[in-house]
Amino acid sequence: MLLELGGAVQLSFDFEIDYEATARKTDRFLERDLERCLRYSGKHRTDLASPKFDATGAAGSHDNTVELKVVRGLDAEAIVQAVALTIDNCSSSGRQPFKQILVARYIHQLPEWAVAEKIGYSTARTRVLKKQALNEFADRFEFYQKKFKIAPIELHIFKN
Repeated sequence: MLLELGGAVQLSFDFEIDYEATARKTDRFLERDLERCLRYSGKHRTDLASPKFDATGAAGSHDNTVELKVVRGLDAEAIVQAVALTIDNCSSSGRQPFKQILVARYIHQLPEWAVAEKIGYSTARTRVLKKQALNEFADRFEFYQKKFKIAPIELHIFKN
């Protein structure tokens, strides 16, 4: 939301995000919806591990069935590229191993206990960090959706 104050424009983040619900929705997206995009784009989860994509995005006409299938594939490929770059851009420090969590859980599909072991935290602490990682992913994914000209996929859930 933009606010104009004395001629200057400032961003306002007055909306409240429900971080628990956003983490759940983002988890569902990365578990289920991403799988369909991978199939449509002819990619595999392992392709997400090292994003080397063309950042031009995808666009097309929805005139007939053949074109619709091609566009669906292009859109799916753009989504896959955006996901890969979003994960690659997430925080990657000892205190915020968000990229490592996302890669281990959603690319390598490790169970929670194995993710915890991999990053060196308890399972309980890893759950907390995973929620934070999913929320950071949701925030960063907005940028990559715009960059790849993807129809908006809203991962945030807002409090009433």
